[in-house]
Amino acid sequence: MFDDTDRLAEESLGAQAEAEWQRLRRQVELSSGFWLGFLFSQSPRAARIFAARLAAVYRSHVRRLLILQAESPSELSNVLQRLGAADVGSADATWVRADQPAGTAERVAWTQAWETFFLRLNEHRDRLRRELAGGLILEVPAELKPVLRNAAPDLWSIRALVLEPSGPRSGAAATQPRRLDVARTELVESPVDDTNRVRADARKTGAAEPDALTSTVQACLRNVEGLLLVEQHAKAVEVAREALAMLESHESRHPLLSDALAALAEAERADGDPAAALDHYRRLFSLTAGSDDRSLLEHLEKAAESATTVGRPDIAQTFALRQQQIARHRLQQYGDSPQALRDLSVTLDRVGDVRREAGDLSGAQEAYTESLEISRRLLQLYGDSPLALRDLSVSLDNVGDVRREAGDVSGAQGAYTESLEISRRLLQQYGDSPQALRDLSVSLIRVGDVRREAGDLSGAQGAYAESLEIRHRLLQQYGDSPQALRDLSVSLAKVGDVRREAGDVSGAQGAYTESLEISRRLLQHYGDSPQALRDLSVSLDKVGDVRREAGDLSGAQGAYTEGLEISRRLLQLYGESPQALRDLSVSLDNVGNVRREASDVSGAQGAYTKSLEISRRLLQQYGDSPQTLRDLSVSLDNVS
Repeated sequence: MFDDTDRLAEESLGAQAEAEWQRLRRQVELSSGFWLGFLFSQSPRAARIFAARLAAVYRSHVRRLLILQAESPSELSNVLQRLGAADVGSADATWVRADQPAGTAERVAWTQAWETFFLRLNEHRDRLRRELAGGLILEVPAELKPVLRNAAPDLWSIRALVLEPSGPRSGAAATQPRRLDVARTELVESPVDDTNRVRADARKTGAAEPDALTSTVQACLRNVEGLLLVEQHAKAVEVAREALAMLESHESRHPLLSDALAALAEAERADGDPAAALDHYRRLFSLTAGSDDRSLLEHLEKAAESATTVGRPDIAQTFALRQQQIARHRLQQYGDSPQALRDLSVTLDRVGDVRREAGDLSGAQEAYTESLEISRRLLQLYGDSPLALRDLSVSLDNVGDVRREAGDVSGAQGAYTESLEISRRLLQQYGDSPQALRDLSVSLIRVGDVRREAGDLSGAQGAYAESLEIRHRLLQQYGDSPQALRDLSVSLAKVGDVRREAGDVSGAQGAYTESLEISRRLLQHYGDSPQALRDLSVSLDKVGDVRREAGDLSGAQGAYTEGLEISRRLLQLYGESPQALRDLSVSLDNVGNVRREASDVSGAQGAYTKSLEISRRLLQQYGDSPQTLRDLSVSLDNVS
């Protein structure tokens, strides 16, 4: 249906739209079977470029993208009938679009036709899921998003992807008159400039009018997404707060209130304020009590992460259990579909995470094991796909982690080894990608860990060395990022560990020192975060260890003391958690050790006694586990 598709596919887009295109491409590459996506067209040209690029991707894989286009409002009902045809059902993906309305009368007719289309499509959602072999992408005018959500709530709840690309790089978009309706349908290249324009337009047209309010808030929320993409987090928080304030001044609860709360919480998370994000997530969930909308699963996961960050594992567990409840309800309601099964598997992983962080290893193992069973079932029912294989690998890693913490090194090694085989298989079958390479490096680290614990230092060193090579390669090919730098720091520390255990203190010190430099760099460049602070504390402890073993007690004491200060700071900033308390206990033991060797018996006793108090407290608050019992034993030995 599109002319000059090859030329269109090569046209460039702005940063925001290019990011949205990458999301669509990942969805296509990682999905199998039916999935549903919405593209809310702010720019018809951008939508055409997306479709042309997608068609090219499918052609390159000898697959077929079918495009169904309605030329008039009456033809939308024909499109609905066509969705049941055999040629459509066998397509690898189907794209539905319609001509954009021009005049006011035509706009009204199109809106009515779209609403009827959404209603009928919602009624036939189960048939579509059964009969369509691939994805279904609906290109819908941006202003009809509220219409779609109201007319097709069940369809909206099973969406896998929502795209809202801005216009392409061209002079046309820049020369549009700056009216509120343009602000609603176009996102200019600079999110900050666009936000200022939206505010000015709102003042001119009067944001108190219902239509103007909705349009203005929608534009603000799109700008929040754009600001987050370019990492202007503080500005994103400011714009999201303005959008929320506009809605709160409304006489009744506005339909966009939940969207505004979610956007503000996401911006606050990105800006490093998890406590504020948690408050807004809790308010969002109070508005959506009883809902099983699929979008809540993602919000609950982010809220659980925020709760964990601020040291509230009880709240994190509440959110995780609600995730699980929604996912089980959706599975009962919609049957065994790939998406419903995967949602339950992912939520079980989250439940396992929060239980594990709370010290409930038995409960964590139960959740992880059920998730693993679902991952295997998905592969059996629907065949191999990159996403299904990766999910199975992640589930195996989780099961391995909790077995290892419970002292079952052999069981952990079996799970990790199977996960590593899957990571290698993904690279061989589907080629290099940053995610696939990183997954392989993580699997190698885990396999190295259990080999080391089993006394196989040579095997551990081989796994760690391969992981380190991959992480250097990722930095060279894809550039610096906080995640890539942290991964490199972790790999260097692992290499240092195995060198140290093999008696190569000098080699270990070199690896630890490089790891420490990266940890400091991350903190300086990207600011304080619980992870960055803990990484620096751990790096300092490792450097202290090798300095102590090399006889440099003064250097060791300096590193240990700085590590202890950071452990205390983490507790003060982010509250108590089993991990934070244990880290403080370990830091106190380290300081006690070096003071004792320096003949400062009184100073050593003070540090050991505080560590023992924490070890007893961990046992009382979080129950028996091999780790807590081992730590208590060490503390008692030190004090005695």
